Amino acid sequence: MRGSKQSYLCDVKCHINCLNKEALSINNVYSLISISFEPNRRSHTGNVFQKCYYQDNNADIWYSLDTIRDCKESEYEEKLLLDYRIFTINSENIKENMLDEIEKEIVKKMKENNGLSGKQIKEFYKEKKQDFRYYIEIINDLTIKGFICSKDLE
Repeated sequence: MRGSKQSYLCDVKCHINCLNKEALSINNVYSLISISFEPNRRSHTGNVFQKCYYQDNNADIWYSLDTIRDCKESEYEEKLLLDYRIFTINSENIKENMLDEIEKEIVKKMKENNGLSGKQIKEFYKEKKQDFRYYIEIINDLTIKGFICSKDLE
């Protein structure tokens, strides 16, 4: 992870069975395979996140490296959002009819506790055995509407 930039792959030694060669990285693997199997290509590079796949351990399903990168970046963003922010009511002008039931529940909890940390929100919905990612979307919606605001925990 590199802050706001997309993550990248670190170098890792790889063995290419079909060529009986060693490579220094996934990018190097891609180039060596391209050179061997497509010698007439002008360039032997490509986006390995889109063109290389890994197999799920629990199933016979293959995913692009882009898929795992998106998942890991999403987990990282959730951690930043949930562990290092506090959410408070931003507007006293919130009317009950402006919110759906879940939004009302969150706003009520924020009022009762004079704000909620992302971690508290995560724990609250873990107890309810509900997927907290759904509530991240709700928190984002309430923030966009201007009903709540957030700040970094000190």
